Amino acid sequence: NKPCENAAKLPRTLDFRTVDGRRVIEVRDQQGSCEPGAEMSNITLALFEARDGKLYKIFETPLLEEHRVSSGAMLVQRCEVFYEKGITLRCGESQMTWTYEKASGKYVAR
Repeated sequence: NKPCENAAKLPRTLDFRTVDGRRVIEVRDQQGSCEPGAEMSNITLALFEARDGKLYKIFETPLLEEHRVSSGAMLVQRCEVFYEKGITLRCGESQMTWTYEKASGKYVAR
């Protein structure tokens, strides 16, 4: 149960980051199938803020979704995440940014 191409050694990876002075944990989960005619790959990103001995989810989103359709074509959607002045997610032409809001004590989508 892993992507056919460019698969990481482990199905779940963790990365510890500092974003605007806040502690953020990046979790990437990958799964897939290499069965002929039904190839698929998914990579999901979840970001959590570590605060007061607890984890608070900022957001979760697919970074990669690719699957083969009945015509044999491979459909692919990719997203990228950037850690500059908050957290920015770009998927094709669309973009979403989360910044830390002191008043609410959490990350807010802008």
